[in-house]
Amino acid sequence: MSRSVNPPPLTQEPTSVLSVHHGVSLGGAPISLSYQLKEIVKRGKLKVTLAAHSNEMRKFICMESGATGISWPNPVTYIGKVWIGHTKLSSLTHWLHFTWAIMLFPVSVILQYLHFLMRPEKAVHLNSAILLSTALAAKLARKSIIWHIREGALKSRPRAGKFIRSWSDSVICISPLEVAAVNPAPHVKIIYNPINLERFKKGIHDSTPLRIKYGIPNNANICLLLGGVDARKGALEAIEALKELDKTIILLIAGQELSPKKGGYHKKVMSVIVKHHLESRVIFTGYIKDTSILVEMTDVVLFPSLTPHFPRPIYEAWANQTPVVAFNTDGMNEHIKDGVNGFLVTEQTGLALGRAINSIFSDPQKSEEMGKQGYQLSIERTNPEIVGQQFESILLQSINIIRNNNNQKRS
Repeated sequence: MSRSVNPPPLTQEPTSVLSVHHGVSLGGAPISLSYQLKEIVKRGKLKVTLAAHSNEMRKFICMESGATGISWPNPVTYIGKVWIGHTKLSSLTHWLHFTWAIMLFPVSVILQYLHFLMRPEKAVHLNSAILLSTALAAKLARKSIIWHIREGALKSRPRAGKFIRSWSDSVICISPLEVAAVNPAPHVKIIYNPINLERFKKGIHDSTPLRIKYGIPNNANICLLLGGVDARKGALEAIEALKELDKTIILLIAGQELSPKKGGYHKKVMSVIVKHHLESRVIFTGYIKDTSILVEMTDVVLFPSLTPHFPRPIYEAWANQTPVVAFNTDGMNEHIKDGVNGFLVTEQTGLALGRAINSIFSDPQKSEEMGKQGYQLSIERTNPEIVGQQFESILLQSINIIRNNNNQKRS
């Protein structure tokens, strides 16, 4: 009598993902990732380990999210920035940086490959399109790639977009602009960046201490630019807009402070301020971790960006029901409906921006309604709990595909 032999049970892979972060400074990407990881940690269905070269960013994201963090080799993102069109080789300094990065690039790929071999996770989440070296290393290590695309500049590099789409098991885009950059496909999904809606809720902050700190009179109206002294963020255009506005209107610029010693753009900004006697009307706050109190004290949030990217400050303003004005760059009409939830400015000049801001102040009732319309869109798209569920679903889907493939091989 023959005895039947039961096949060995199919082994399940651990439900875990390694998330690799790229940046070295605080911005939309690490803040968004921290919210998404926080929701995943809270649910407990999936273990995500954060890998980052920057100790500061690793500590920040892990502290905010509760995720576990590990150190990671330098991914040499300068190559990735040039590859997707984010950085242009327009000067000798850029070329020197690029040449040095080329020499470091193969070493970075090898080091990351060795790190991947030591990690148990089969799925890797890349938090930016510029992580080209990390993608190459992950592919060499036979990892499943979930690539998070946050850069609208990729649209100018169709070959890079095609590469990302073909090399990834899943692609997460933060808006329709990024989808257009990689081209629509079944494995390409949109997940908008999350906003801490409770923190930006209208009426929860007392702005009096900040008004006193910056010497802003109670009767002064405030425009806010989040992004610092940065040419791509339109700081110069925002300052030039003041020439078209009532002298009681103040401009707050949060982020990188003005430093004329740096020359170039900073020197140009300073010359405009001095020439038009705007010293008392432009206030630089420096980097502020929690900008919600700035939004609370603001009458209109500006987004005069000269390069396409996700307008996080707009959604933060909307969470506070604050009206917005933005330049009509590529993809911006996917967020702002002109005259409905904000104003889009076609001509990218300080003059045109100033006129749009005047429209906000000249019709308070319409401005209030635009803020309310924006609030509804912010709730629909950037709720951390909903965004976290969407993010978790894509990660789990990738893991399940890996499990099914492994089980088929074993059986």
